[in-house]
Amino acid sequence: MKPHARLVALVTGALVLAAAACGSSESAAPALTSTTTQAPAKCGQGKIPAATLPPAIAEKPQIEVTRADARATSIKTEDLVEGTGAEVKADDCLTANYVGVLAADGKEFDSSWDKKTPKQFQLGSGQVIPGWDQGVPGMKVGGRRRVTIPAALGYGAQGQPPDIPPNANLVFVVDAVDVGLPCTVGTEAVPTPLPDAISQKPEVSVSPEDESATEVRTEDLVVGTGPEIKAGDCLVTNYVRAVASDPSKTESSWDKGKGLRFEVGSGQVIQGWEQGLAGMKVGGRREIVVPAALAYGSKGAAPDIPPDANLVFVVDAVALK
Repeated sequence: MKPHARLVALVTGALVLAAAACGSSESAAPALTSTTTQAPAKCGQGKIPAATLPPAIAEKPQIEVTRADARATSIKTEDLVEGTGAEVKADDCLTANYVGVLAADGKEFDSSWDKKTPKQFQLGSGQVIPGWDQGVPGMKVGGRRRVTIPAALGYGAQGQPPDIPPNANLVFVVDAVDVGLPCTVGTEAVPTPLPDAISQKPEVSVSPEDESATEVRTEDLVVGTGPEIKAGDCLVTNYVRAVASDPSKTESSWDKGKGLRFEVGSGQVIQGWEQGLAGMKVGGRREIVVPAALAYGSKGAAPDIPPDANLVFVVDAVALK
């Protein structure tokens, strides 16, 4: 049968593409490349980011079954490849490759490899079969695990026709490709309490040099003590923005009560932010002067940002998601 149909059919059996809690989209934030923000991502919905697989899990595995697999009455796991990334937790959104076969005869009934893309599954919420909830947590990203699942923790006495007969033990080989949700650009409440050094809204000081700047300039007002921000990080920030030519034109996440969330290095924010955040650490506060060419250019962003306007930001790196 077609693998996609297999996943759809498994809805009643619980091995499904899962949905996590969602939020509402918000209006524009001033560092965005457009005026559109997005609701937080949902596990298993939308495009899964491309992943470069480590060599040890880059090829579809072959599964050989044994008599012990067919007779198993409890979960059996064997790590075929030890991962080196984040540990998979019991409530994670897991991006995985997998192959599933019948323990009785080794017949394959489903595989993500045939669809040429990993799949996302929500663990620990009853949205996958109990054998996955019990057998997958504890492995690490980059790892490959063989999981033998007794019928009672799979599809039980009813099976899942036409491919999974009643009282069938199952064997999966699961590759942990990634954990967590894709990072969408949008607004969300910042974690509290904030470190003292960035707990209050800052003032933006604008100089004549800011108005004539032709390249990004930065100054660390508070040096963070957390992880250094890198491309691919899902970053939550607070910010204040001023127009260099008219400092009275300001805008701030503090006034909205929500920070700006985005993926660093993905083009979700203006180029001036991408360049200006380089080397910053979580918990830090940085002034970033952005020339018009790396902000909104000759078009501006009406009504608050005129054409050819240099901008001055004070950005707090609040947290990584």
